[in-house]
Amino acid sequence: MENQVLTPNDIARIFNISKHTVYELIKRGELRAFKVGNRFRIEQSEVERMKKMAWSKKHVEPN
Repeated sequence: MENQVLTPNDIARIFNISKHTVYELIKRGELRAFKVGNRFRIEQSEVERMKKMAWSKKHVEPN
């Protein structure tokens, strides 16, 4: 299966967050992205990683 490439707008829709938040996640290194020209792109595999990370944070037992 080919790894699809998504835009920050796509990521914002998938996670129901603002595009600004997507750029902040990229800036902080929490979302891996690469540039094509002057535009960011995110691989589908990175989206899957973020989904797993978000799910695990929701299901961690408090100490």
